[in-house]
Amino acid sequence: MRFKSLLTIALSFSIIACGSSSDVNLSGEENESEGSTPTPAEEQIETRTEYFGEKGNLWKPRADENSSTSGLLVVLLSSEYTDVFDSCAVPLLDGTFGALDCNDRVEWSHHPFSCVANEGREHWRAYFTCDKAAMVQVICRNATQRVTFEAKGAGISATCSRHD
Repeated sequence: MRFKSLLTIALSFSIIACGSSSDVNLSGEENESEGSTPTPAEEQIETRTEYFGEKGNLWKPRADENSSTSGLLVVLLSSEYTDVFDSCAVPLLDGTFGALDCNDRVEWSHHPFSCVANEGREHWRAYFTCDKAAMVQVICRNATQRVTFEAKGAGISATCSRHD
C-alpha cells in the first residue's frame, strides 16, 4: 500500500513538471505555446547567415582517412569562430537534426583531430555520412548568437560535394 502512495506522488510530480508552456524542438529552439512571449534574453540573440566557401568556412563531406571520423562529414569554420559555439547541428533527411561534435569536448580526443586546428579553426565532426544530410547547412549557437552556415544557391542540395 505504501508503494502505491509513493508511486502516486511521484507520478503527480512528473505530470506537474511536464506541464510547462514551452518545449524545445530538435533545432534547440523553444516552441512557444499560445499566449507566451519571448523573454528579453531571447530577443537579444543575434542571428545571421554565412556561407561555405567564404572566410574559410568549409563543408567537407568526408573526413581524412586517418582521422577519428574517417569518411564522415566534417565542417571547418572560419578562425573568427574559434571556441565560440556551444553546439552545431545539421538538418537530416528524416526531419531530425544531427548533432556535430567539437572533439576537444570529448575526453578521448587529441591533436591533430581536436576541435581547434588548421590555423585556429573549429572542426565540427558528424557521426553520420554526408548522404544523410538534407542540405548543406549547419546551425551553430551559443547564448548570444545563432549562425547558419550554408551553401549558396543550388549548391545547398549537393550534400556530398565539397564546399570551400
